[in-house]
Amino acid sequence: MIISNIVINYKEKSFENLYKNIEDIKGIGVIVNINKESEYYNNYTIKVKNINNNDKLKNTHIILKIKKGNKTIQNNNYKYGDLIYFLGTNENISIQRNYKGYNYSQYLKTQNVYGICKTGNTSVKLIKENSLSVVNMWINNLRNEVKSNLYELLPSETAGIATALLIGDSNRN
Repeated sequence: MIISNIVINYKEKSFENLYKNIEDIKGIGVIVNINKESEYYNNYTIKVKNINNNDKLKNTHIILKIKKGNKTIQNNNYKYGDLIYFLGTNENISIQRNYKGYNYSQYLKTQNVYGICKTGNTSVKLIKENSLSVVNMWINNLRNEVKSNLYELLPSETAGIATALLIGDSNRN
């Protein structure tokens, strides 16, 4: 257990340091989660295939924040499994500011996310749809179907609890 803990801590520190040293990000990745959208950004969790031709970052995860465009520019709504190319800037992840306060960087580490990339909506290009395996796509579709059926059949609060218990999803969508 001690050896595995040391290895995990070493990998976490190395990923953190690799992402801290990058300012401009040019990468390719697969969308593995669509996070809740904010007022100004659509947020996606990306499994990295390549960033700045650095093989050490392969299979790590980042959050891609795509700025929403004005009404004349059509926003691209990407789906689970889409392979995309993106250009952006690395955003520093906020750390704990208060004693025993919330630490966003620690939370992201629990989700295996080591970086945040901000980009404009014209800096992202779709390479291929449904680039994940058929099994992964089927599981994601089943998960979304169960979630939508629960929210149709049950009251909102009860559906949220049932969704968390059945499929482990605590997002309030």
